[in-house]
Amino acid sequence: EQTDGRITHFVAGAGTGGTISGTSRYLKEQNEAIDVIGVDPRGSVFHKYFHEGVFDEDEIYPYFTEGVGEDILPENMDFDVVDDFVKVNDKAAMQMTRRLAQEEGLFIGQSCGMAVAGTLKWIKAHRDSLSSDDVVVVLLPDSGFRYLSKTYNDDWMQNHGFLEKNP
Repeated sequence: EQTDGRITHFVAGAGTGGTISGTSRYLKEQNEAIDVIGVDPRGSVFHKYFHEGVFDEDEIYPYFTEGVGEDILPENMDFDVVDDFVKVNDKAAMQMTRRLAQEEGLFIGQSCGMAVAGTLKWIKAHRDSLSSDDVVVVLLPDSGFRYLSKTYNDDWMQNHGFLEKNP
């Protein structure tokens, strides 16, 4: 409603799959031409499963970005209503989280930073097929309060290689 039905692309992180699947079903009922892009952290299985149909246990490894990704294929995740997946590493997610707070005043969580980093990565890869009439909506589902001692803490960011140490 806020886009007056002009939304052309919907982007969200995928965890258990409920939010991206349910929202995508609703949006596609309104307009089946809407493209849905899921964003997956490196270490999660969704991206490879979506693109290759393979559940690869070798793709599973620990990652820091919370609230997204899985090491299983949850029943909530409906790959039929998603049109593409993009993968984002922890460093890009954490840096985007901080950047959005500093530059845009958005005090968001890690999964939001991942969603925006994934959106920009996807747009860059598909810029030739996009137009100035496209309306891309990105879901930012969490706040930064849970990440004060992590993403918003310089020492934590530096200790994990997400932020350069000051000399």
